[in-house]
Amino acid sequence: MRQRRSGYTLVEVMAVMVILAVVLGALVVAFHIASRAVAGIQANGHRDLQLHRLAAHLRTDLHLAEKASLQPGEARAETAESILDIKLANKQTIQYRRVRSGIIRERREGRAVKQREVYSIDGLESVTWAIDQRRNTPLVRLTIERQRSQSMEVAATEDVVLIAAVSLSPLTSKPVTNP
Repeated sequence: MRQRRSGYTLVEVMAVMVILAVVLGALVVAFHIASRAVAGIQANGHRDLQLHRLAAHLRTDLHLAEKASLQPGEARAETAESILDIKLANKQTIQYRRVRSGIIRERREGRAVKQREVYSIDGLESVTWAIDQRRNTPLVRLTIERQRSQSMEVAATEDVVLIAAVSLSPLTSKPVTNP
């Protein structure tokens, strides 16, 4: 009669090791995909926050504006687009221009820059300022086109966002009377 040995054979140990390796490999891939998804969500949230801040500042600036005009951009590639120049009543100027990393807002008194804010927005394809003079009050529009996104889940699409369309209606000093 043979005695039973306690323990596992080499084949059994190898089979368990292969199964564990496959399970761990699948877990690593799942963790990598999840971490990339979280990073993408955070980047979208940051971009949306920057766009919201930009739109809020632009609306406020245009409501306080006496005049808005477009200037041609510089010849360098990162600022080849137009610059929005907003004149305020208090002799200040606010200038919006595109740079490689996003959009810059500068508040100036004369030639001196008093305040500078950078709205870092990744993936900008183009930034378009437009002033529609066909109305009684000019309408200023900012349109941002993002780069095409290559993703496994979504086909490549262009994402065009209208950030702000604000009517320029300077405040008048005439008192308003009720009839």
